[in-house]
Amino acid sequence: MYAEERKRADWRTAVIVCTLLNLHRTKESQPVQRPEDVMPWLAEPQSPQQMRAILAAVTLEMGGSVAPRKKPEKPQKKKRKN
Repeated sequence: MYAEERKRADWRTAVIVCTLLNLHRTKESQPVQRPEDVMPWLAEPQSPQQMRAILAAVTLEMGGSVAPRKKPEKPQKKKRKN
């Protein structure tokens, strides 16, 4: 029951945020069409790559910069000394 109330509260907040973003957007920016556009966790589960793409787009839209992601190095196996 708590989870359902929390999700409804998130939806209400997302609708308000969409309204404010559309109200104050510039002519060049695209309108936010759905609550999932501002709160991606309201949509279906996403892969880590999809989440990173969404966060990068939001960061760029807000004037930030996104550094390319470095691939983690695989740990090297240590040789045992006998």
